[in-house]
Amino acid sequence: MVVCVGHGSADQRRQAIEGAQFLINRDCDGLIVLSNDLLETDIVALGREQPNIVVLNRVFESIRDQCFTADHVQGGIVAAQALLQHQHREIAVIGGPPTAPDNVARLQGFRSELSRHGIDPQTCGPARAISRPREAGYRRRRCSPRGTAFTALFCANDEMAVGVMSYFQQAGLAVPPGGVGARL
Repeated sequence: MVVCVGHGSADQRRQAIEGAQFLINRDCDGLIVLSNDLLETDIVALGREQPNIVVLNRVFESIRDQCFTADHVQGGIVAAQALLQHQHREIAVIGGPPTAPDNVARLQGFRSELSRHGIDPQTCGPARAISRPREAGYRRRRCSPRGTAFTALFCANDEMAVGVMSYFQQAGLAVPPGGVGARL
C-alpha cells in the first residue's frame, strides 16, 4: 500500500490529480481516493487510466457503486446524544474546514440534536475553520468559546480531536478527567 498526499505550489485540486497520476504511473493495482477537491470529471478521467478506483467520503453518480461514505449527519446526532446522556450542557465546538462536506454534515446533525433537546447550539461556541487542523489543539482560544468554561468538546473530525487531545496532554489534562475515554 502506498499513500500519496499532494503537496506543492499547485492548487489543491491539481495536487490531488497529480498525486493520483503519480500512483497510476507506478502501476498501482488500484486507487482509494479521499479528497474533497476532486470533481466527478476528474474521477472519471482517472478511472479511464485505472479502473480499480474507489472514492471514500463522497458519492459520484456516475460511479455510485464505487463510492463509500458514512452518514455524517447521524454521526453528529449520536455524538450529541452521548454528551447529553452524560449530562453535558456546556459544550464547546471545533468545526474544521467549512469546505469539507463531512464536517458540515456532522455539525448539522450535532446542532439539530442539541436543538431537539432544547439547547441553543449557538451557546456551544461557533464552529470555526482552522487552516492547520493538527494545530487546532495548540490554540487554547479555539477550545473555549467566548472565554467560558466547558465540560465537553465536540470536534467535527479526527484531525481536530487529535490536535486538541495533544494540547490537553501537553497541558497535563487527562481526557476525559480521570483518563478513561470512549471514541464517539
